[in-house]
Amino acid sequence: VRPRVAGAIESDTGLPAEAVQTVCQDAAGGLWAVLQYGSLARGRGGKWSVMGKADGWPGGVAICVAPARDGGVWVGMGDHGLLRWREGKTEAWGPENGYDIRSVRSLLAAANGDVWIVTDWPNRLRVFRDGRLLDVKAPANMQAMIALAETPDGKIWAGTSNGRLFGVRNLRLVREDAAVP
Repeated sequence: VRPRVAGAIESDTGLPAEAVQTVCQDAAGGLWAVLQYGSLARGRGGKWSVMGKADGWPGGVAICVAPARDGGVWVGMGDHGLLRWREGKTEAWGPENGYDIRSVRSLLAAANGDVWIVTDWPNRLRVFRDGRLLDVKAPANMQAMIALAETPDGKIWAGTSNGRLFGVRNLRLVREDAAVP
């Protein structure tokens, strides 16, 4: 544990007075935040702005944000699947272009470049790897996944709404907390 100094971002920076749901830092050092009502905001040089059409942002309800390894950000949407914003352009992976991703609950941009995606309807973990969307096999009757994490050695973990912990092994979710009281 190392102490760090933290500071508040004041309202005069342009960040709306809404709860921040998720935040990340992109490869260029910019900050990104998904706000309470589904807006996506970008912070650069101490100033914040809410993304709009002029920024190449199509709109919709953003749920979560994660850095894209080669610039820009991945954005999980509540209604349009997975988006990638980079330099004013948005790419989509959702129902409108043949992917069965609708509502994204959580994202994790792994150190190796994989993007891990938790979806609702159905409750599913997927990985976007080398331009392909792969399914991760989950146990039957698994509760909703709500959190993802990566360890320094690259192992991916998923936590569920009922307190279960799963590790990913060979594109399978394996319950890891069974021995924990």
